[in-house]
Amino acid sequence: MTNPVIPPNPNMPPSSGGGMPKWLIILLVVGLIVVLGCCGGIAACHFMCTAVAKNGAGALQQFVQDEQKKAGVNVNLAGGSISLPANFPSDVPVYSGFTAMTSVTPPGQSGGTVSFKGSADPQKVMDYYQTQLKGKGWNQEQATANPNALFTAFSKDDQQITISVEGDASSSILIVNYGKK
Repeated sequence: MTNPVIPPNPNMPPSSGGGMPKWLIILLVVGLIVVLGCCGGIAACHFMCTAVAKNGAGALQQFVQDEQKKAGVNVNLAGGSISLPANFPSDVPVYSGFTAMTSVTPPGQSGGTVSFKGSADPQKVMDYYQTQLKGKGWNQEQATANPNALFTAFSKDDQQITISVEGDASSSILIVNYGKK
């Protein structure tokens, strides 16, 4: 019985005359150096990896926030409050106890949207805005209520504003859209 001849594989580099190919030996040596280097200095390796991960995550979060701001989007990822946009109408009050969580003010446009979070009965919030805005010269154009949200629209001169409130007394979301007519 004769042994079959196996043709050489064109995808494999030629061996150096027997044993393991040279490229595999080099790969194993480099891998061994990396493993032994980290294990020999496990504390340093852990410290470096942790620092890189923390700084990388912080840098990524900062990059995302910077890009959002360029697009006119401001979101507080930490759960605190953000500043109102510069073009937010000065005669539109913020309901007591509510904090601004997100704002969208597209560059080059006069309007935007700000969302607030707080704890108040949605009907009380809506009653407050209807009273306050009418007292500041805003004309109510529309008011709608459904089981999930309350909505109202106001106008004044060349401006318009819509306010919607949803949730319950323990957790409410207030959204204010504003801009030119």
